[in-house]
Amino acid sequence: MNGANQAGTTLNADGFTPGATIPAGAWFSTVIGTRSYLYLVSAAVTANGSGVAALPVAPMLRRSPTDNAALSFAAPVIEGFVTGDQIGWDLDTLRTVGLSFTITEAE
Repeated sequence: MNGANQAGTTLNADGFTPGATIPAGAWFSTVIGTRSYLYLVSAAVTANGSGVAALPVAPMLRRSPTDNAALSFAAPVIEGFVTGDQIGWDLDTLRTVGLSFTITEAE
């Protein structure tokens, strides 16, 4: 993160390789307090010569991150609860039907 007290749908971040492109559709997470928050980059951006980029994110920031909080693009994490009627599955079903579920983010 590049600065504390951010809000809205744009996240200012630094630490990128200068000129790096962050693609639309990239997922990343960050830890704020003791909780992980998952976000999606909603439009491609390119880091400037100092490695700073203004990331358009969805959903909007739910809590303000601290300055220099790390962003995890390689292995993003979501913290929440799996919901639905199905309580189990097996490989045979997965191969023919597929697997779907909903995660409700913890508040």
